[in-house]
Amino acid sequence: MKAKVFLVSMFLFLLTCAAPAAAQPPDLPQAISLRSPTRAFNEVYYFAIHDGLIYIKERVNGASWQLLGDSGSPENLLGTPITSDAMEEISVDGPILIAVSETRQIYYCKNGYAAPGAISWTDHWGTPLGAGQGVSLPEDIRGWALSQDDLLRNRFYYDQNGNAYPCMVTTIYALFENGREIHFTDPWTPPDWGYRIAGPFRDRFIAESLSAAASTLFVINRFGDMYTHQNDFDIGGGNPFFNYTYEDDVHYDTNDAILNFSLVRKRRVPDQVWYNQPKIHGRITKNITIFFPEDGAPGESDRILRVEGVSEEGIPGYFEKNLEGLFWHFMETPGRIIPEEDFIDNPPENMSHLTLGEAPEYTFPGTMTNLIFGAVEAELTDFSLVASPANLRLKTEDGTWIDLKLHHHFTLRNTPREHPGEDGDYVDLKGAIEIPAELRASEDKAVTDLLRHYFYVGKGEEKRFAKVSIKAKTDSVTLQTTSLSMKMAFSAESTR
Repeated sequence: MKAKVFLVSMFLFLLTCAAPAAAQPPDLPQAISLRSPTRAFNEVYYFAIHDGLIYIKERVNGASWQLLGDSGSPENLLGTPITSDAMEEISVDGPILIAVSETRQIYYCKNGYAAPGAISWTDHWGTPLGAGQGVSLPEDIRGWALSQDDLLRNRFYYDQNGNAYPCMVTTIYALFENGREIHFTDPWTPPDWGYRIAGPFRDRFIAESLSAAASTLFVINRFGDMYTHQNDFDIGGGNPFFNYTYEDDVHYDTNDAILNFSLVRKRRVPDQVWYNQPKIHGRITKNITIFFPEDGAPGESDRILRVEGVSEEGIPGYFEKNLEGLFWHFMETPGRIIPEEDFIDNPPENMSHLTLGEAPEYTFPGTMTNLIFGAVEAELTDFSLVASPANLRLKTEDGTWIDLKLHHHFTLRNTPREHPGEDGDYVDLKGAIEIPAELRASEDKAVTDLLRHYFYVGKGEEKRFAKVSIKAKTDSVTLQTTSLSMKMAFSAESTR
């Protein structure tokens, strides 16, 4: 009998030794207040990466850290890991999670509010319909951030005419190594990093880091100068199913986001203006965070900005304010250790002029033609593949040059391209030629004849914009009105 008991005891002991030990939660912080490559949060959970695994903690008193799912790796709906690679970085906004593996592969999760064991992932990304081949995070970047603008939280955004439109866009933004180029990818566009948003100062501002939330970008330079801007594929004019305009006087009496979802109602393409945030009076780092608050109101302005720093007494923490607020206040996070190399100079005056790089802009001589009135001399100056507008100059019959503006924005591509327009092939853009009021009201017959012949604008008429389709690359630009009544062709060398 004793022998049997001994054998059973030994069997149970060996079985216990052979069973896999439950992963012990590492020594992770009780709370996360600033997002970083390995730390993130949404309204429900904190997330962290430790030793290649993803951990999660509910944002309630008494909660503890645990592995995300059964394995701490991205899993499918059945709970099976979809990769054996270690995870290195994570970004979260609302219900969307993005994890990046040691091979830079991006893993995408849409149900980040679910119970930890029910959160599922995919490595698909891009056309068609989000089921594309997937995408990898570029190697040489200064930082990246996920953004989710959706009907659950933000619900809608206001265009610059004050009209409300539903928002349903997922975006990953990446700040490239030069600190100037901001590229982005969307799960419904080709799986590449070919789309760009012009940074501050016509894409010349050199940022140290970037954060994003609810389609709002937040950047900071090495002197503590900070800028914010709202833009994504739908807001910026890329969705071919929406009706975009540059007009600034389009207002709807029934300003309802659902009614405005109509494909007929016009959405204004945003100006490429970045808003300069107030300087912080204190010692700060380059580590910044923007997020949509738990009790955030629908619309575009309810975002919280945070910048890591120390108090006057040297206590670590962060400075915080609302996106449209004027004043920063300091919140302590005692015990946090801030690496000395993360601190940046922060003089009281704006020093942005010292962190402006060179962004390619081009001057093109060319011609404007139509079948009835022939050709006139034209010139396109300050043209950029990213920053808008450019200056469009036309020579009237009596030799006078008149100045117009050429606005442009990106549109949907069907195939992946990493550097469209810079790879030797044309990139398709949409845009409009803006005819200033003083030209529309001109008494000069040569001016009014040119506008009437090529843009169907007579003296005193209020046709301010003429829509155009554009094909552009670094050495030439062609464009034509949507009615095909006028065409322009330009070709020249870069001005800088």
